[in-house]
Amino acid sequence: MVSHMATWDDVRRLALALPQTVEGSSREGFLNWSVKSKTFAWERPLRRGDLEALGEAAPQGPVLAARVPDLGAKEELLVEAWLARAPRRLAAEWLDR
Repeated sequence: MVSHMATWDDVRRLALALPQTVEGSSREGFLNWSVKSKTFAWERPLRRGDLEALGEAAPQGPVLAARVPDLGAKEELLVEAWLARAPRRLAAEWLDR
């Protein structure tokens, strides 16, 4: 499996490929993407709590935030990320449960 960390250019390209997506920016200069005036993804700086929780592992620069319909979608996203990184056999065992 090829590992690829998405760049802001990747995020921009994917967001703008979605129908009727408009790119904007906040007063602070952070990008955001909206459909019909409803923001669905945006850049944001790490907050103090983020920095304290992540410590030295905190990334530099802004992070991507995305609106999801409910907690289930967030949990599903986490599962999809895990499945993309887990060894094939372990992922298959977990999916067969």
